[in-house]
Amino acid sequence: MDGRPPAAAGARRRGGCGWLVPARPKPGRGGPAEPKPDRDHQRERQFDGFKVDDAGNITETLSITFSRFSHARVKPVTAGNGLRHWRTLDGGLAGYSYVAGQSGAFQIRKLYRTPDGREQAIVIPPDQT
Repeated sequence: MDGRPPAAAGARRRGGCGWLVPARPKPGRGGPAEPKPDRDHQRERQFDGFKVDDAGNITETLSITFSRFSHARVKPVTAGNGLRHWRTLDGGLAGYSYVAGQSGAFQIRKLYRTPDGREQAIVIPPDQT
């Protein structure tokens, strides 16, 4: 494995989980923005993934390079010491977590289906990651 997460087969997984995507600051604002397709997200970015035990201790670190969105599902976890992290549920990085302020600039997208059947995504605000 070259450190890149494999894309999930069939992008239809749901159930209260989100997807990890690289954050891109808005021009002149410094905050996260909606990602632009293709060119901007083909640039490689480095992140740190962590194995976190139930108490909140980081037991392992893995440096990961993304050049596109990860389609791995993640779920929020709050450890015994209060550490909030996003644990990857599938793919080659299953079990590794992303921690705000330690993993690099990332966004979590919550996926849902509208009443008329369309797939939609919203970015979880940074203060909730």
